[in-house]
Amino acid sequence: WTAEEAMNQMNLILVVQDRVGMLADVMNIMAASKINIISIHTKNKREHVIIKIKIPLLDDEQLKNLKDTLKRVKGIVDMKVN
Repeated sequence: WTAEEAMNQMNLILVVQDRVGMLADVMNIMAASKINIISIHTKNKREHVIIKIKIPLLDDEQLKNLKDTLKRVKGIVDMKVN
């Protein structure tokens, strides 16, 4: 990515329980929120999975709404944005 493109992106990092349908649940929320996904990476860590999603930079209200919605998903253990 160019420096300008990188400045307009953010990473959403989720630690989730390893269960069938978890990634689909997260992706459905992103789609319903009309948030484009630039890239996604997953990594298994014992009983958890780390999902790193690169998305366009969101304003404070969009980010709060996304976090509030994701918090209601069964199996999300931790969530960070950077």
